[in-house]
Formats: sequence, structure tokens, C-alpha cells
Amino acid sequence: MSGKEGAVKNVERRRNLQKTNPHVVESKDGEGGEATRASAGSVSSDSTKPCTQEDLIAVSNKITDKIVAVLDMKITEVSNKLDTINAKLDAESLRLDAAEQRIAVTEESVEELETRLANAEKKLALMAGRLDDQEARGRRDNLRIYGVKEGFEKGNALSFFETWLPKLLNFDAPKGRLVLDRCHRTGGAGHFGSDTPRPVIMKLHYPADKMRVLSLCAGRKLTWEGATITIRQDFPQNIVQQRRAFNTVCQKLIAKNIRFRMKYPAILAFSLNKKEYSFDSAAAAGAIVDTMEQEASCE
Repeated sequence: MSGKEGAVKNVERRRNLQKTNPHVVESKDGEGGEATRASAGSVSSDSTKPCTQEDLIAVSNKITDKIVAVLDMKITEVSNKLDTINAKLDAESLRLDAAEQRIAVTEESVEELETRLANAEKKLALMAGRLDDQEARGRRDNLRIYGVKEGFEKGNALSFFETWLPKLLNFDAPKGRLVLDRCHRTGGAGHFGSDTPRPVIMKLHYPADKMRVLSLCAGRKLTWEGATITIRQDFPQNIVQQRRAFNTVCQKLIAKNIRFRMKYPAILAFSLNKKEYSFDSAAAAGAIVDTMEQEASCE
């Protein structure tokens, strides 16, 4: 074989090799080409080496470590926030306990004060009742006279009314006069000839004279020089109000021709069908009278 033919074959062999393995670098001589082909073959085999189980485990461990690190960070943040919330809840719980204790103490104090107030009210009512009783006892011999014109007594009420009462009621009195301890008009100075004269209050020296005057006044219409005269027993104002509360009931009893009497201080008493009734409450008395009216209407 000549040298020319050998060169041609080498060229063709290189071309075929390049087609099958492009990593082969041409060289001027065949040995270089063979070395180049050997190097290229080792590189190709290294780049296509398959992954082993150890490689997969290593990669998995790396990913797991990163995930765990992120989760640890998040859990730490959440834990810190929960600790803060727990601390606040503990503080609020302490405040709530303190508030409940103060409320409990306050409730006990209120209950004690309510008890003391109730006792004080009872004592006050008892004292007020005793005071009213003392005032009424101080007035038990007093009389109030309504309708006497202003100035009629001519400046000396005591001596005038001592002789005026027996004349008004037409009864004999020792020496023509009643013994009065005091006598005066109520309120401030009045006007002579006024259409609404002030009442006259007098204290009789003898209780028997007071009872006699009241009995003579009962059921009578008294007049003096054209003026209507009314004589009442003098009571404290609250007792007067209590007695006035029975006015409606008394009117119903009068309409039924039922006799009644008012006991001290404000007790309505009457008898019906041989049964005695006594009331210190106008409402209770009114209920009984209404019941009697209903029974009468049914009959």
C-alpha cells in the first residue's frame, strides 16, 4: 500500500469516529487521536454515571434539615406569642380575682348596710309613732273651732271663748264659763272680716269638759251670727290624714245607715249583723264594705 492510500484511509477513519463520538479531537497523528478518543470516552462515562441510594438519602437529609429549620423557627415564633398571651391571661386572671374579691367584700358591706338600714327604718318608724303619740297626748284636751270670724274675740280670745262655748252649745257651766288653759288662732295675723278665718285652738282644763263639748256637737249644725261653726278634736297632721283616708268608706256606711265611730288614732269601728269590725287601713275597710254591697245586690 502506498503512502497516499494510507493517508486517505486515516482521514476517512477520523471522520467516521467524529460522527460517532463528537468529543474526539483531531490530531495530526494517529496516536494523538487514540489518546483523545480514550479521554473523551472516560469523560462521557463519568457524566452519565447513575445516582446511588446514598446520594438520594443525602439529598433527602438536606431537604429535611432545611424544612425542620424553617418549622423550628415558626414554632419558636408561635411559642413566644403563646407565652406572651399566657402571661397576659395570667395578669388578667389576677386582676379578675382581685376584682371578684373586692366585689365580694362590697356585697357583704351592702348586705350589712341593708340590714342596718332596715333596723334603722324600724326604729325610726317606732320613734315616729311614739312621737306622734306624745304629740297627740299633748293635744288630747285640745279643740279646733272653725268658722269664727276674725276679730270676733276682740283681742282676748281666752276670756271670750270661755263664755262663748256654753252659749253656742246652750249648756250650763259653772259660773257660766269653761276653764281654758290656752286659746289662740293658728297661723299668722289674719284680716278682720276675712271670708276664710283662721281656726281657733283651745286647751280645756278639764277633759270631761272636752268630751261634753264634742258630744253636744255631734250631729248638730252650729251657727253663730250667720257663720257656720265646726268643732273638731285637735290631732297631729299625720293622724288627720290617716282619718281622712276613711272618708269614702264612712260615706258608704252613712248611705247604708250603719253607725260607726273613729277610735284613736285612726281606727274605724262599726258593727253589722251583730258582728264588730275594726280597721286601721282604709283599703281593708273599703274591701269589706264593697263585699257587703255585692252581697246585698245579689240578694
